[in-house]
Amino acid sequence: MISCDRFNELLKALDEARDELRQGGYEMPAQLLAMASLQMRLQFHAITDSEFKEFCRLIDGPSSRPDSKNDGGSEDSNVFKIKAFRRRKP
Repeated sequence: MISCDRFNELLKALDEARDELRQGGYEMPAQLLAMASLQMRLQFHAITDSEFKEFCRLIDGPSSRPDSKNDGGSEDSNVFKIKAFRRRKP
């Protein structure tokens, strides 16, 4: 298991490499590094795929849900709780 400091160093290196690739016009490899960075963060904070998908649905709004009716009605009464800042112990 890696330490929190080392984890942050790795994320920083990925983000810097992603930015450099984008500046050089290498968008696809830059996207791959962005996806790797996101996956690392999700795993580190123990956010499941289903939690992340629900979060994305909430960000997109009710019109993006397959079962929603864009009639100006109220949002679902379900409240999504993000496991914010929950980390594995180093």
